[in-house]
Amino acid sequence: MKSIVSTLLSIDNVASPFGCRLKPALRTAVEADHRFPAHAASPRPLEGHMQGKLPENVVRLPANLPVNQRSSA
Repeated sequence: MKSIVSTLLSIDNVASPFGCRLKPALRTAVEADHRFPAHAASPRPLEGHMQGKLPENVVRLPANLPVNQRSSA
C-alpha cells in the first residue's frame, strides 16, 4: 500500500504543471497518511497476551477468525 501511495504522489507531481492534479486537501491527507508510520508498524494481537479476566460487558473475539468459503451480503 505504501508504494501505491508514493506512486500516486509521484504521478501528481508530474501532472501538476499541466493543470491535472489532486485536490489540495486530498493531497495533504494522502501525504499525512504516507508519513504516519503506525500503518506499517502496528502490532498484531497475540493470543497469549489476550488471556485473562475481562469485565462482564466485554466480549472476547478470537484473534484468528475462520475464513469462509464464500460470503454474500
